[in-house]
Amino acid sequence: MMEDVTERPIALDAVTRTDVEDFLYEEAALLSGWRWDDWLALFVPGARYEIPTFDGEAYSGRVAQYFIADDWDLLQARIIRMKSKQAHAENPPSHTSRLLGNVRHWPTDDGAVAVRANFVVHRMRDGLLDPYVGRYEHELVVSDGGLRFRLRRAVLLTESVRPGTRLSFIL
Repeated sequence: MMEDVTERPIALDAVTRTDVEDFLYEEAALLSGWRWDDWLALFVPGARYEIPTFDGEAYSGRVAQYFIADDWDLLQARIIRMKSKQAHAENPPSHTSRLLGNVRHWPTDDGAVAVRANFVVHRMRDGLLDPYVGRYEHELVVSDGGLRFRLRRAVLLTESVRPGTRLSFIL
C-alpha cells in the first residue's frame, strides 16, 4: 500500500505539485471507493463544496447559480445521507472512474494553496455511461494532518448533461 502523503508534516512554502497530485489521487480513490468519512476528513471545518451551473462563470459569486453549494453543515449532512439508505438516487451506488490532469498550484495571499486541474469523471449507472468533463478550482490549506480542502469546486465544462441525469454523486 502506498504511503499516505497527506499525513506527513508539510509547510506551505514547501508544497509541491507532487504533494497536490498525491492529495487529489487519494481523494479520487476515496470517492470511487465510497469511503465517505475518510473523504470528509480531507476538509477543514468551515469548508465549502460547490458545483456552479454551466453559466456560473458569467456571474459573480453572489448571483451565480449552483447545482451544489454546500457550506460545512450541508456538506456533513450530504455525507450522512450518502451513507444511509435514504440516498435513493445512489442505492445501489454508481461506479465512477476518475482521471486528473494538468495539475497546477500556487500560494494565495491568505495562506492557502490555489489548485487548478482538469478532470474527467465517468459515471456508470443503470447500464449507462455518463462522462463529466471539467476543471477543479480548489483552495487547500496546510494543517497538522497535511493538505485539506477549504474550498472544493468542480466546474463542469460541458454545455449540458443527459436528460434525467442526477448529480447525486460527488464530482
